[in-house]
Amino acid sequence: MRELIERLRNMSNVAIYTNAEVENVSGYVGNFDVTIRVNPRYFKGKPNEREVEELRKICRERPGMSSVTGSLRELQ
Repeated sequence: MRELIERLRNMSNVAIYTNAEVENVSGYVGNFDVTIRVNPRYFKGKPNEREVEELRKICRERPGMSSVTGSLRELQ
C-alpha cells in the first residue's frame, strides 16, 4: 500500500487524503465534485520516533504545515 501511495503522491492531478471518508459524490465521469471529511489524528501520550519522523516528512512535503514542526519539537 505504501508504494501505491508514493506513486500516487508523485502525480500532480491526484490528492491523497489519509484517515478520511467520502461524504458525497456528484456529477459524472470527467466532471465531478467529491466532499471529503478528514478525521482528526490523536496521539495517546508522546509519539514514538517513527511517528515523529513520519510527521516531519509530511511537513517537509507540504510547506503550509510548517507550524506543525514547532509542535513536534515540543513533543520530544
